[in-house]
Amino acid sequence: AGNHVQQAIEQVAALELLRDTLAAVAADNRSRFLVPVMNRLQPYLAQVFSGAEVVLGDDFGLQLLSRGGNREPIDVLSDGTREQLAVLVRLGFGRLIAETGTPAPLILDDALVFSDDDRIVRMFRSLQSASQHHQVIAFTCREATFAPLGGTRLAIEPWRAKS
Repeated sequence: AGNHVQQAIEQVAALELLRDTLAAVAADNRSRFLVPVMNRLQPYLAQVFSGAEVVLGDDFGLQLLSRGGNREPIDVLSDGTREQLAVLVRLGFGRLIAETGTPAPLILDDALVFSDDDRIVRMFRSLQSASQHHQVIAFTCREATFAPLGGTRLAIEPWRAKS
C-alpha cells in the first residue's frame, strides 16, 4: 500500500509541475503578444483619449480605461466610449498583423454610431493614421457624417442586364 501512496504522490507532483509549466508558458505567450499589441494601440488611443491607457485581460478583451487618474471598468463606460475603444483595439491588432506582411483590412460596419461630433473627428484621425499601415473599410449609412473621413468612396449601382 505504501508503494501506491508514493506513486500517487509522485503523480500529483508531476501534474502540478505540468499545470504550473503550462500556466507559465501561456502567460509568457500572452505577454509576448500583448506588449506589441499595446505598443501599436497606444498612438491611436492617444489621438482619441489623450493621456489614457487601457488594460487588456488574459483574453485580450478590454478590462479598464485609465484616464485622469481614474481606473474605470469597461462595463461602466458609455456605449460610445466602449465602441470607440473596441475600434482602437482592432486598429492595434490590425497594425500588428499588417507588420507581419499579411494583408489585414479592418472592416467597420456602421461603427461609431454613438460618437459625438468631437470624438468622431478624433476617431477619424486614428482611422486615417491606421490607413497608412493597412486597409480600413467603413460601411455606413451616415454619408454626411463620414464624408470628412475621406478615402475612396464606393457606390452601389443598379444592376443592368446585358442585352
